Amino acid sequence: PFMVLLAALKVLFCRLCDRTDIAVGSPIANRGREELERTIGFFVNTLVLRTYLKGNPSFREALERVKHSCLEAYAHPELPFGRLVDLLEAERDPGRSPLFGIMFVLQNTGKGRRLNLAGCEAEELRVIYDTAKFDLTFEMSDGEEDFSGEIEFNTDLYHPGTVRRLARYYKKLLCDACLDPARRLDDFDLLIP
Repeated sequence: PFMVLLAALKVLFCRLCDRTDIAVGSPIANRGREELERTIGFFVNTLVLRTYLKGNPSFREALERVKHSCLEAYAHPELPFGRLVDLLEAERDPGRSPLFGIMFVLQNTGKGRRLNLAGCEAEELRVIYDTAKFDLTFEMSDGEEDFSGEIEFNTDLYHPGTVRRLARYYKKLLCDACLDPARRLDDFDLLIP
């Protein structure tokens, strides 16, 4: 599901921005090493998932490209994002994230479910931030039967009405791609009646 949702997001921005080189950030938990498995702490790194969508591929082909870029990035999750920025000598701006402006997150931990811990009860609470960390953050949650999502956005760059339209375009593109994965990217109609 992560790769399908990410592919649809990349196709959306490919179409809206008329770009074929789409880089999106995504967090990854760094628990791949045996010696870290019993360690308590927050081991998260940011991966830059870059996909080239040149040549008007079908959605199925775009998904294969996204899968390839994800698997390549997953092979090196231990490289800290800050180190990657340094190695690439990316320009740093305190008001923007280097290398990507869109963050994509899939929460598959059962958001909103209660957690029982031997006499203790915990519940996830929604936190509302005053500032956006990225230009756009698409956060999807895997429910029991479907997916839900939220979009956090930089209000200096986006109007709430624009973000609502982005959400509708994304949902339509996902539905259309699932119905016809052989459809070429240029053939996806983003207009909503």
